[in-house]
Amino acid sequence: MKVLPRYLILMTMLMGLVLAGCDVGVNSNGDDPPTPVAITSTPSSGSTAEEDPSPSLEATEAPSPTVDVDDDASPTSDSDATPTDVAGNGTATEPTPGESGAETETRAEIEAIEQDVVDLRGLDLLDDLDEEIIDRQELARRVQEIIEEEYSPEEARVDALTFWLLRLIPDRSLDLYQLQIDLLSEQVAGFYDPETAELVVVTNDGSLTVTDKVTMAHEIVHALQDQHFDLIAIDDFAVDSDHEAAITALIEGDATLGMTDYMLGYLDPLDLAALLGESLTEADTAVLDAAPAYISEGLLFSYDAGQTFATALHDEGGYGAIDEAFDDPPASTEQILHPEKYIGPDVDRPMMVENPDISDDLGSGWELLRGDVLGEWDLKIMLEDNGVGSGQAAAAAEGWGGSWFGYS
Repeated sequence: MKVLPRYLILMTMLMGLVLAGCDVGVNSNGDDPPTPVAITSTPSSGSTAEEDPSPSLEATEAPSPTVDVDDDASPTSDSDATPTDVAGNGTATEPTPGESGAETETRAEIEAIEQDVVDLRGLDLLDDLDEEIIDRQELARRVQEIIEEEYSPEEARVDALTFWLLRLIPDRSLDLYQLQIDLLSEQVAGFYDPETAELVVVTNDGSLTVTDKVTMAHEIVHALQDQHFDLIAIDDFAVDSDHEAAITALIEGDATLGMTDYMLGYLDPLDLAALLGESLTEADTAVLDAAPAYISEGLLFSYDAGQTFATALHDEGGYGAIDEAFDDPPASTEQILHPEKYIGPDVDRPMMVENPDISDDLGSGWELLRGDVLGEWDLKIMLEDNGVGSGQAAAAAEGWGGSWFGYS
């Protein structure tokens, strides 16, 4: 499936990390975490980051006010929103005329998160960040806008047919286009857009819950990646879908590791307790649960397997080793699933499988409609979806060395 060049954080993955990590007292180094930095913010009662997810993109009312985080702009307003300037340079925050105390507090909180992530990740902020807080209804509108720009219903129809022919999904008539809209509208808690350098976190009332702060940390890592390594250029480097999935796993794995280190190293015990409470009440997964496994697990792969891969790099040489990986990204999901095939002395790169020319056998009137690569992860899911047990499927897929498929 086409990977949209918007680097997202999924609420389901975040909540899984919270449940797994809240009782951990060390960071990814295995060292004691830094002294916690208390962030004084109390979520408004009855308001969470995931309330009322609106899969339907037919808006019935104007979006709620947004908080626009832009270092240089003065507050402006229009009929739909009232953006509020938020400095991102780590200096003391002065109230803007007409700004409420809550907005000033939110601005200060974002500045603190920004500086913490810069210190943790070891990458300087080269440009001010354009951070913005929006509600879930506005997110649904933007998700549809992004998908309309990057992915057409016809591309989705061809993808769905391809997946069905490969026995990766069970339903030939799956509306993959609408499924992506509904799935991302439900699951996304924030995103960073490398085309516009826009950084967005989803809330309902303009204030930051602890979950929102952790989400913000994840997206700030993406902004630092983009400023130092150029995410668009890295994405364009991909030669096939499996390669693209591997590169996305590096990008998301780094951000998820950084987010987890921020959570464990910079949140105080009260914040961690609040985060655990939010994790138990906020996640809505109805669309995710109903999606074919190839779609739902594919959405989570870059966060889950990506963090494992990034952690393996970090164990070898800290965040500097992850920086080096951006200069030579992993070439396959095989390397993501088995980091030793990327890190170790016996680097295992995929073999190039040539497209056989069968035009003479087919006769006239035929043309190649699509050619691509199925990676180790695709093969594993294909086997699982067709009756092979998970352990056996993983063992069989480990024999992957390269592939090519096409149809006319």
